[in-house]
Amino acid sequence: GPAKYGILPELVGAARLVRANGWIEGSTIVAIVLGSAVGARVADQSVSLALTVVMGCYLGSAVATLVLPRLAAAQVDAEAGLKTFVERMRTLFVVARARFAMLGNSLFWASAAVLRVLLVAWAAKVLATQNSSDVADLTLFLALGIVVGALLVPRLIPIAHLRRARLAAYAMGVAILLFSLAGGESSARVVLVAVGVCGGMFLVPINAALQDIGHRTIGSGRAVALQSFFENFAMLTGVAIYTASVSVGAQPVASIVVVGILVLIATTLVSWHLPPDPALEQPAVTSRGDA
Repeated sequence: GPAKYGILPELVGAARLVRANGWIEGSTIVAIVLGSAVGARVADQSVSLALTVVMGCYLGSAVATLVLPRLAAAQVDAEAGLKTFVERMRTLFVVARARFAMLGNSLFWASAAVLRVLLVAWAAKVLATQNSSDVADLTLFLALGIVVGALLVPRLIPIAHLRRARLAAYAMGVAILLFSLAGGESSARVVLVAVGVCGGMFLVPINAALQDIGHRTIGSGRAVALQSFFENFAMLTGVAIYTASVSVGAQPVASIVVVGILVLIATTLVSWHLPPDPALEQPAVTSRGDA
């Protein structure tokens, strides 16, 4: 993750960073969900064949890296350790836009992780689905929405207008609430596409903004490494809370409602101190830079 996203500002520059993130994010989500859907069917036929396909995919990935441009190391004096990690985190969190991007990214992935687990229980409860392949097919519509949102967002939410991303997060929370009302497979597919579109439009610009800010402060790769830590911590926390809720009798539909409400509340809190976009500030203010 840090290598993949950290190298983007060096390859494409700030002007095309949102578009590049859109392609990276969209293709990554497609690979994950398509892998789940296809993998479920292949594994049903033969686990050995499924593992062989996985190894083939890794080999293809390794070959693809050979065509990446060779760039000199940006920071050869990098230090490791917990103290360095904390210092970089403090440096990055001083920037309000970086805080919004970091916390917003964590919010998205925590919600996505819980929804992915919830979808299995919801499908069994509402659609009476017992086949894992059918549940995997439902996630394809979520992925389709994310890809569409990722491709649309460069025109709608450039880095200079990062505040617009919060509107996509609010819309995602509303779409999750609407998903709780879905009573059939067709309506569920439509709402899942909507959730994905909103999520993609929220995730891509905040990723690009974080890389851009990191590129000018602690380094893009380091910023993405911090982002990866927080998003994985958020996913583990979200799934742990949901698992604990299920153990005391939480129902899938009610849990979806709770997730939607929490997304709306968290978006409000994360956006609370987000400063005006640089493009909307007075000239005297913008001359001091993004931070």
